[in-house]
Amino acid sequence: MKKLNSFNQYLTESVLEQNKKEEVIDAFIDDACEYLDIDKPNVEISYDPKLSSEIGSFGYLDPDNGNIIVVGINRNLADILRTIAHELVHTKQLLLGEVFNEDEANSKAAIIVRKFGLENRYIYE
Repeated sequence: MKKLNSFNQYLTESVLEQNKKEEVIDAFIDDACEYLDIDKPNVEISYDPKLSSEIGSFGYLDPDNGNIIVVGINRNLADILRTIAHELVHTKQLLLGEVFNEDEANSKAAIIVRKFGLENRYIYE
């Protein structure tokens, strides 16, 4: 009986952690979009273990509809946020009619995550 209670407690904590993670991701996207001066796109966090090998990356921006897909499985929160920021920079580049510049996306994503992380240190846990 005690094991079941411990397991239920673990499940409850996991659900709460997941809900908190989703709230943090949503707040991060809002901040990043404000920083980049873009409208908030649709961002999907995928927990499909095959996705990263299928797309050859941890994130993808669909240039046809502006949707962003980010791999969330086996990654810490700061890494997920960095990938989101990277794809949001590509969104800005797309809106400006620029060719995707990976160096710019990497450097601006680092700035965006660092700025958010200064106020939200728990993203590095």
